[in-house]
Amino acid sequence: MDQPGHPANTSAAHPPTRLRYEDVRVRDADIRVFDRSHDPDDGDVSDMYVIDVFGASILVRLRTPRGGGEPELYVHIDNEGHPPIDLAVEVDNRGEHRYRI
Repeated sequence: MDQPGHPANTSAAHPPTRLRYEDVRVRDADIRVFDRSHDPDDGDVSDMYVIDVFGASILVRLRTPRGGGEPELYVHIDNEGHPPIDLAVEVDNRGEHRYRI
């Protein structure tokens, strides 16, 4: 049985392990920080942060690019389990891009 902070990870790519994470609540947001040091061979070069707020889930981490090289910033946003909503994203003041998630 899973315990808080140590759920079972049984992805097909990895044998079962125990992920370590810490939960933090800030106003309307739940933040879960996954400890990267537990699985150093998975391509992540930083802890992984998952922020759940306003029905969206935002994952942020540094990872090794697929072709190798310097770490890259990876951001994933989804809206699983909630009604569709418009998402406007602006990166580095380069203008907004809109998505339906």
